[in-house]
Amino acid sequence: MRIRGIKKIYYSTHFLESLSKITAQVERDFLKRESLFLKDPFHHSLKTHKLSGTYQDFYAFWINYRYRIMFKFLNNNGEVIFVNIGTREIYK
Repeated sequence: MRIRGIKKIYYSTHFLESLSKITAQVERDFLKRESLFLKDPFHHSLKTHKLSGTYQDFYAFWINYRYRIMFKFLNNNGEVIFVNIGTREIYK
């Protein structure tokens, strides 16, 4: 899937709960990355990748070396849902 530009991001309740627990610095980093994600969800600096196994319908991208966002494309029209934010623990 190669979508250029995201039209709408939805945020799951779980994502919003996890977001409220991160530090202010990580939140600032997230906002910068989210802006880039909106323009190009596969920008090379996001390191967007498809997940496998239990999460085979999901993707993730890096906020920084430690934190990631798990998301899912809802359709081919540029709508996604952010499912979780956190360290690699979000995959467990």
